[in-house]
Amino acid sequence: MERTERPDGVTVINDAYNANPESMREALRTLAMITRPTGRRSVAVLGAMLELGEESIIRHTQLGETVVRLNIDRTLVVGEEAYPLYRGAVAEGSWGSEVHWVATVEEAEAHLDQELSAGDVVLFKSSNSAGLRLLGDRIAAKGSADVDGGKAGGSW
Repeated sequence: MERTERPDGVTVINDAYNANPESMREALRTLAMITRPTGRRSVAVLGAMLELGEESIIRHTQLGETVVRLNIDRTLVVGEEAYPLYRGAVAEGSWGSEVHWVATVEEAEAHLDQELSAGDVVLFKSSNSAGLRLLGDRIAAKGSADVDGGKAGGSW
């Protein structure tokens, strides 16, 4: 787990090296524990947990439910394999703008460039081959001249 403080006030936690249901839940709990006492906005960028076999859909769905139960402020789900995570969050009660799904890492980067605000704590978590590790590295490197750190945040 790598933590980077960007100059614009965004904290990036990049833990997208490996993922299973237990490590995903613990990373989300950590995100909630970091942000809840401070009032900072929690943002989870989640991709697929690979090698789950026939349990993949149910495990991703359950993780979506966990995101809602932990009151994560914003969740961005990335990739076709992770789509059941998005559906689980919606079924558990995320009917508004707090959860968003994109098909590709490139779409996720564009979304985050528009939506991250000063004070946000953003967690990247997925299996390594889902591509979020490199996205987390790119987002961590931003935050000076190319991102408006004072904006109020977008509409997810």
